[in-house]
Amino acid sequence: YMRGVGDNVKTSSGVSSLFKNLGELPPIEYEIDMAEGIDKASQELSALNLHGVHIKYHATHVATIRTRPGDMALGAHDLQALLATRYGWEYYEAMVLNEIAKTKKA
Repeated sequence: YMRGVGDNVKTSSGVSSLFKNLGELPPIEYEIDMAEGIDKASQELSALNLHGVHIKYHATHVATIRTRPGDMALGAHDLQALLATRYGWEYYEAMVLNEIAKTKKA
């Protein structure tokens, strides 16, 4: 974490600004749909250099992931690790709900 802060904040006034604005995080406006697989979603996330993203599976919200101020942008390793641990149940539930909805339509 501190390496990310050091890479992004070069002066003491920059550090002050970082901690002053902790409560004013920008809104997250980007969504990644996991329906086409974790590899494609990971590539998309790595290419975008985002600090926050909404994760969904088709129309079902799975998670909102955001970095702390000063952290490096989100990458494929972050997405994969969080979906395997912290948001594993939500990801699984979204996939199951999607399959149930497809079965009802058929």
